[in-house]
Amino acid sequence: MEKTYKIKFYYIDKHNSRLDYDLYTEKEIIQNINDITSTESKTLNEAILALSQYKNWEVKYVYREITNDDIVGNIKPDNSFTNKLEFGEFEDVVNKDEYIIKEFSTFHNQQKLTICTFIDKNIKLLNELKEENQNKPKIIYECYINIINTFVYELFLALDYTEAETMINQMIIFNNVENDKLINFLHQTIENMTVKQLVSREDESTTPLSNEFWNKIVKENNKTK
Repeated sequence: MEKTYKIKFYYIDKHNSRLDYDLYTEKEIIQNINDITSTESKTLNEAILALSQYKNWEVKYVYREITNDDIVGNIKPDNSFTNKLEFGEFEDVVNKDEYIIKEFSTFHNQQKLTICTFIDKNIKLLNELKEENQNKPKIIYECYINIINTFVYELFLALDYTEAETMINQMIIFNNVENDKLINFLHQTIENMTVKQLVSREDESTTPLSNEFWNKIVKENNKTK
């Protein structure tokens, strides 16, 4: 039997023919009411009160049933796995014809967990890097992004199950390192760049930098053994 979830959505009843049929989560409806009323409500009850004082409008709710397929993410709320991997920021980075991606559904659960964790961890890492380095010169900012993109691309390169096992084992090593250390390794890698690497074509410089980043990860992993 397919797993379903009952989700509560809120909407604003304006008591006229122009109903607001937009549905919101609790967090979204609070923010929407704050925008409408120019208030700073922190809770739903505070927001409902602010809306009623602003105009005689009401907050009502409906329930909708969704399934795992409606939920974005590779690991679902019931700890099951997606049938088709979602790569988010890396959607156009990886090669979808690689064995790990095409045969994802055939791996056992621990392998699936490793792969999904690897993707989610890198998405989080990439977003942290973008936020942290957004004010740096474009050429430096892009180096961070290119290293992560290359790293993710390379760890999905596998022609068969044997090669896939090797890559998954490397993903385990990566997953074991905290993101703050990974960011520090990237800082060190960028700081060690030569001028030639900085101004060379992306494909000429990024792979050696990605390898240097990986070597730091392996060295860190060996400390914990």
